[in-house]
Amino acid sequence: MTDERAMSETVAIILILCLVIVMAAIVLAFTTGIFSNLAKPAFVAPSMGTVTQSGKEAISLFNRGGDTLYLDVPRLQYNTMSVYLDTPNGTYLAHSAPDAGEFSPGTTLYVYKTATGYPITRNISALASPDAQSLPQGTITVRLVDDHAQTLISSWSGTVGATPTPTPTPTPPVPPAPVVASFTRSPVQGVVPLTVSFTDTSTGSVTSWHWSLGDGGISTERNLSHTYAEPGWYTVTLVVTNASGGSSTLAWNNCVKGILRAAFSGEPVSGTAPLTVRFTDQTYRDPTSWSWNFGDGDATNATEKNPVHTFSHAGTFTVSLTASDPQGADTVTKPGYVTVSTQPVPVAGFSATPRTGTAPLTVSFMDTSTNTPTAWSWNFGDGDVTNATQKDPVHRYASAGSFDVTLTATNAGGSSAPLTVLGYITVNEPPLPAPVISWLSPDYLRHGQSHTDVDVEGSGFVETGTTQVILRHAGDADIVGEWVKVLRPEHLIFDLAIPGSATPGDWNVVVINPDGQSYTLVGGFEVRD
Repeated sequence: MTDERAMSETVAIILILCLVIVMAAIVLAFTTGIFSNLAKPAFVAPSMGTVTQSGKEAISLFNRGGDTLYLDVPRLQYNTMSVYLDTPNGTYLAHSAPDAGEFSPGTTLYVYKTATGYPITRNISALASPDAQSLPQGTITVRLVDDHAQTLISSWSGTVGATPTPTPTPTPPVPPAPVVASFTRSPVQGVVPLTVSFTDTSTGSVTSWHWSLGDGGISTERNLSHTYAEPGWYTVTLVVTNASGGSSTLAWNNCVKGILRAAFSGEPVSGTAPLTVRFTDQTYRDPTSWSWNFGDGDATNATEKNPVHTFSHAGTFTVSLTASDPQGADTVTKPGYVTVSTQPVPVAGFSATPRTGTAPLTVSFMDTSTNTPTAWSWNFGDGDVTNATQKDPVHRYASAGSFDVTLTATNAGGSSAPLTVLGYITVNEPPLPAPVISWLSPDYLRHGQSHTDVDVEGSGFVETGTTQVILRHAGDADIVGEWVKVLRPEHLIFDLAIPGSATPGDWNVVVINPDGQSYTLVGGFEVRD
């Protein structure tokens, strides 16, 4: 009884272990992708054969239908394919060129030989490149392998070159001609509303059409007419496809255009006369000529694109623009677009600096008149009209005096009342030069002597007014010269009498101008016994 129980427990343990092993195997299979390899096997129905281009043979692979396969991508992914060649020289793995990474239905790939291997290309013209070579002579087997499922998709064997005699192989079906989108349209331009007829001229057994008409309209008809309600530039696109899924697209830019539409703006459009307005052409599309009417009878700049026009007198003016191109013209008119009012007369005003000083005095005047004067007339009060028509003149007063200043300001509206400020500028006489004594003759006299016309040489002697000449000595009364007369600024004469009480010795000679300026020649005259 005990042995039977032990046997039953052993059998149970073995069954449990088997179940665990089976479950682990199932998990491992799903984890490593064994079952997934079977979930979606890659499928393609190729036609394979040889083709000659530029005197060199290559192998052509045409996908007649099925899945799209991809070359040179990481393994263990769906729909990845490798191409193997079994040649007389060994087995090689072909590698794809940049343009041949995808093997979709309706496409053809070409395998050719170079010094470094067997590239795959979508463009057969690659055989014309200098590094392209002919395939090795003999039997070559091409194998298409599903990388993910590690299964053979398809294979082909054929003899390449003159020897050995090639084994007859089925002629691959001729692939359908590729579709090429093309269409015509008429007319290509005109006046809105514009109806345009589109005619399909595509090639390649087209089975469907899709039009995008550039203004939001679409159509699946082969040929159609479409009306454009607004002027503009439109891009019309046609996409055509065939039964095998091939497609082609053609787009025409600027296919339809309407007539131009004239438009403009001006700045400023109101103000006082004279008013200068800068006009800007804003016409839709690109006109080649312009004709402006500014409404004031002045045609200056009337054919420019962006004219500048001056309205010289007051009024309300209607402005129009006619813009033209080889297809036509359009006119836009803006009634009462520019308003020009009469300019108020200026009110004269001015300031100046400095307003006082000694002659000659240079004064800077500044116009402060209101209402935008355009011309000025100054009277500076001294009879000099230099700079008298400038806005802010600089004037030089050559002599002393008190001067009245008057300004009249003018604009298109008229002239201001003259503004006169009495005694506005005061110019003083310059200070007199200080006198200087160089020598006098005679330069000595005795007690009780006198001399007429003592000569004094020097400078700064003033010819107007009273000039004094005095002899001075400490402790003595001044001896005043008589009949002082200035002959010129450098020469004067006077009469001199020496009293008997004068102390013998050197006396100072003092000359005093009428304005009080003086000069002392120390010890310049000697009194003798």
